[in-house]
Order: sequence, then C-alpha cells, then structure tokens
Amino acid sequence: MLYSLQIVEGILISLQDGKKDPAAKKPDWLEQFCQKAGLAHIFSAFINLPTASINNPLTRKCFALLLKVLFIIQTAGYSLKKHVHDYEAQREKLVERVLFVLDAFVQHSIAAEAEKALQPLKRAKSTADKEDKQSSEKQQAASMSDVMLKEKKIMLEEAGAFVHGFALIKGDIGESYNYFEQLMKFANFRSFILSTLVITGNTVLQQAFANELTAIYRMFKGRALSATHAHVVLIPYMMQDMVKVTLEQETKCRRFYSLLCGMVKEMTLSELSSLPMDFHGQIAVLADCIHTRQVRENKSTDTDEVIIGLLNLVEALVKKFHGEKQYVGPDLIEELLHHCLFEFPKSGSRSRVLAPLPPKCKSQESRQAAFNLLCTLACDTPSNLRQIIEFLAPIHTYILPLHYE
Repeated sequence: MLYSLQIVEGILISLQDGKKDPAAKKPDWLEQFCQKAGLAHIFSAFINLPTASINNPLTRKCFALLLKVLFIIQTAGYSLKKHVHDYEAQREKLVERVLFVLDAFVQHSIAAEAEKALQPLKRAKSTADKEDKQSSEKQQAASMSDVMLKEKKIMLEEAGAFVHGFALIKGDIGESYNYFEQLMKFANFRSFILSTLVITGNTVLQQAFANELTAIYRMFKGRALSATHAHVVLIPYMMQDMVKVTLEQETKCRRFYSLLCGMVKEMTLSELSSLPMDFHGQIAVLADCIHTRQVRENKSTDTDEVIIGLLNLVEALVKKFHGEKQYVGPDLIEELLHHCLFEFPKSGSRSRVLAPLPPKCKSQESRQAAFNLLCTLACDTPSNLRQIIEFLAPIHTYILPLHYE
C-alpha cells in the first residue's frame, strides 16, 4: 500500500504544480480516479487499516499519506459525500478515526522519547568493555546523525498529518460551531490535548496542534456561552488541570503556555469573568506555584519553561484583573525581587554541589518574564511601586554612589 500511496501522492502533487490557471478545468486523471472509486478506496483504507502496528514507522507513514491524499483530493473539489458510497453511514467514523490516528502518533512519540532517554545508559553499558572506544564513539556519532535526520523527517510528516487530518474534518463538517462539538465526541479528547501539548516533547506536533486550537478558539469569539463552547471547555481545563501537570512533570511546555497566554490576552475582562472558574483563586494558586517552584536554571543557558510560563500567565491575568495586583502583589513582588531576580548564593552554599544556586531566573527569557510581571504589578498600583523602589534604591545607592569629589 505504501508504494501505491506514494505514486498517487506524486501524481497529485505534479497536478497541483502544473495547474497555473486556477480557473482551468480539473485534470482528467483526478476525475477518472474518483469516478473509478479511487477516492472511495482511499477513504476505506484509512477507516479500516489496522492500527495494531502503529508503532511501525511504515504504518504511520501510510496513515500520514492517506490523510494527505484525502486532503489534496478534497481541496481539489471532489467531496467524500459524492464519491464514497454509503458515506453518510460512515461519516461519524471519520472524526473518531482521524483523532485516534493522531493520538496514536502522539503516544508513539512519548514512548520514543522515553526510550531515547535511556539510550545513553545503554550505550555506556555496551561500550564499557570495548577496547577501541574512540572508533565506537565515531560510529555512534555518525549513526546518531542519520537517526536525527530520519526522526526530523518523520516528525514533519506526522505534523503534516495533524494539518491534513483537521482540515479533512473541517472540509466535511465546515468551520462551524458543530466542528468543535464533533471533536469533543472523541472519548479521549481531553487526554489527547494534554498528551499533545504537555506530555510529549515533540515540538513539531505541539506547534501543529496549537495552531489548530488557536483557530478553534477564534472561531468561537463573540458566540454565546454554552457547555460546548470552546472557551468554556478549553480555558478552565488548560489553566487548572494542564498547568498542574506541567508542575508535576518536567516537560517541554513552552507552546502550551504560549497558547494559553495568547487565549487570555485575546479575551476581554467581561468574557473571562463569564467563564465557569474562579480567577481570583486561580491567580492566587499560580502565584503560589511561582513561590514554591525550586531552582531549575543552574546557569544562564538553562531554560526553565515552567517558571517562564507561570510568570507570563500571571502577567496576562493581572493585566485583565487589575484588582488582583493589590491582592497578590506584595507577596509576589517579594518573591520576584528576592528569589527570582536578585537573590545571591549565601556563604557556604557552594559547598552544596547538588543544590542549584539562586536566583530562580538566570536565563535571559526567564529574567525578562520576571521583569515584565514586576512592571505589570507596579503599573497603576502605587503601593506596589513603592515596595519595589524601597528594595532597589539601596542597591543602586550602594553600587553607584551619588557623591563624587
């Protein structure tokens, strides 16, 4: 099947590249392909292809190509409804199948990352008794280079599957209120969001899915709230449950926090206040997470994506809920000044080699996030501004004396 799909893909791409005039007649080949049940066969293969061997890269490639071919044919104007016999009876299977396949890609990515994390230990054990270690290291370096290229290619193909899969569903259902409702019918939809945005370290899949959720989120702007409204479903779940997971697991969560902060920034105070969650309590929880976060950045080149995400999220929220500046401000300013930005190692702390040294924010990105939050807390809040000045003034007076002879 793989070779057949690659041939069809190549023909379709060549037809796309050769079609200079958008108003030109549809290619005869594609017309005949659909009339002779080619589209129906591709759809049937996608719905019925066994997923037991999803961990096999060739199987995943087949699924990715099936989605791509279906997407290209659909965008060329050949609908599934018209060319697939008994399509209405199978329609509900499409959403479930697409999400099941994409979730399988994510789960495989998570398993592959866990296996990859163990490889250095395995290599160290296997090369411990070899005489020619230098030769072995060169072979390993060359092998790893090939593996990395293959992994990058696979990641791009699977990210393409995300784009094509969601586009296929939208092409069938339409970009409407019903689109998100259909996605929510997938039994593991919430865990799928969590796995893709937080658990997996596959940044390519994360970005592809973040783009789709952003489009869904914007689709619901201005709509009346309901139990299936995207804002009602996504924001409370992301802010309460998914943030908690980022704290429990050291994951690549930059895109998750960027997505969530973007959603908050695009909403008005009225829209946020109408959501079914206690933002007053949630801001306090997030501030406490910053307080209790241990030092993860040992040097300026380290990046603690969790502390950066928390700082940016709290900043986005207090910009909307101005009253919270006075509520969380004093303690949070104390934390930012003393522990995140200006704390220095205490005498004798360097003897504790295993203990990371303060401050919490050493990288340029984390320090910038902390400064941004500090400025936001001080803006239009005199008591907070006074607290910051009282801390900083003695430092600058000591370092830069005002009196010169």
